[in-house]
Amino acid sequence: MEVLVVIGVAMILVGLVVPGLAGARQVARQSAFSANVRQDALLAQTYCNDYAGVYPVSDPDPTEAAWRWYTVLRNSGYIAADADVDPDGARRYGEVRVQLSKCVVMPAERMRRGYTLPPSEQRTSAVRDDQVTYPAQKGLLIPLCSEPLPQPDSRGRCFYYVGRVTEPIAFADTSVVILDRFDLVGGTAPVEIDGIGLPVYASWGGCRARDR
Repeated sequence: MEVLVVIGVAMILVGLVVPGLAGARQVARQSAFSANVRQDALLAQTYCNDYAGVYPVSDPDPTEAAWRWYTVLRNSGYIAADADVDPDGARRYGEVRVQLSKCVVMPAERMRRGYTLPPSEQRTSAVRDDQVTYPAQKGLLIPLCSEPLPQPDSRGRCFYYVGRVTEPIAFADTSVVILDRFDLVGGTAPVEIDGIGLPVYASWGGCRARDR
């Protein structure tokens, strides 16, 4: 009987401790990812400083330019390999999880309602950091999922997952804040036309927008 009591108490303690450990592990990973995202923002800003304030443009297509922005840094010698911008993501998931905002590789005039183009017709444009009207409020880098989720969107971005998912977001002033889309859009789904209208990634107003 005493042994059973001891086992029961031990099971209760384990049940109490394990969720806490899982939560602490998630916080630790998110903190490390936040530091990683901030480093990426600093890399992007360093590139801007060296190239007349222009953000890195890696492809004529804005979506590809946003997804593969770091290839410009590699080709320019700022990093040795693509995985350097997200070592943990490259190791755990085989991909870089940090995307550049389309707002800094696409004309702001085409990111207004009534002036959008279908994704197949969208083209990148050189955007300078001094064109970002609200650098402390305009998102610069948005992550893919830092943890696997059951229903990420079709492109894998869990920031637009139906539930509340917090992720570290880097803003154009290189600050990093951990938040979710509800913090940006007030709990409602963003109005999206031609892929434009997603806060941080493709905000209405482009580089002149405020995401928070």
